[in-house]
Amino acid sequence: PGFLALGLAAAIVLIGGGGVLASRNTAAISSALGPSPPSTGARHTSSPTPTSVIVTTPVPGFVPTPHASPSQTVPSNGPTSSTPGPATPTPGTPTHTPSPPTPTAPPNPTSTPPPAPTPPPQPPGPAGAAQMYSTSWEDGGLDGWFSQGAGLSTLTNRSQGPYPASYNGSHVLEMSASMGGAWNARDFTPGGTLAVGKRYTVGVWVRTPPGGGALTGGLYIWTTGAIPELWHTYFISSSSWQYVTTTAILTQPGNSTLRVELCMNTTGVNVDLDSLNVWGPY
Repeated sequence: PGFLALGLAAAIVLIGGGGVLASRNTAAISSALGPSPPSTGARHTSSPTPTSVIVTTPVPGFVPTPHASPSQTVPSNGPTSSTPGPATPTPGTPTHTPSPPTPTAPPNPTSTPPPAPTPPPQPPGPAGAAQMYSTSWEDGGLDGWFSQGAGLSTLTNRSQGPYPASYNGSHVLEMSASMGGAWNARDFTPGGTLAVGKRYTVGVWVRTPPGGGALTGGLYIWTTGAIPELWHTYFISSSSWQYVTTTAILTQPGNSTLRVELCMNTTGVNVDLDSLNVWGPY
């Protein structure tokens, strides 16, 4: 009887404890589901659909590991950078590499030829004087010029190209002397007797071909006939064109021929003549 009474008492304690546990679980379920909705009318006769609730009893010393959802970022223990890193291409996905720009060849510089040299201007003739004769030997001939003869002087029409090889056009009359004082000349006979007191002027461009050195000479005007007269201008030629002029003022009657002469006092050096003009009488 004593053992029976002790067993009944233990059973009552277990049943009472179970009621307490059931009461606690019911309260936990009610807290998870929230308050019951208010009644809006007649009660439904059908039973409500049961809701499954999982109650997890915490285990002492267990720390759950957080799980990140697609919209959440799990913080790390170290410092983070706000700058996104470079994108890592997916294996097998072709990547586009930009081609380097095609080099463009620089434009070829346009070379502008230097302007052609121009000769110095032709000096005008004497005021009021008519031009009696003019030549630049462009026809290839000697235009009436003659040498002293005996091999003392030479005359050659040379085609040398434009200035500065020639002064006007492309031809020159080239002279040389084998003896100092040798000359070349041209005669003019205006007709009748040359009038006393009248003037005649001769002008010509002269130069020594490049590399030929200097030549000393003279530009002469002669009158021949009864009493010859002589006028002259000395010059020293160089490789640059220079203008030489001589003027005659007639004082002796009876002369009928006017001679223009170029005398060379230097031997072995050529001298070129171009654009010769004679004005008169005036």
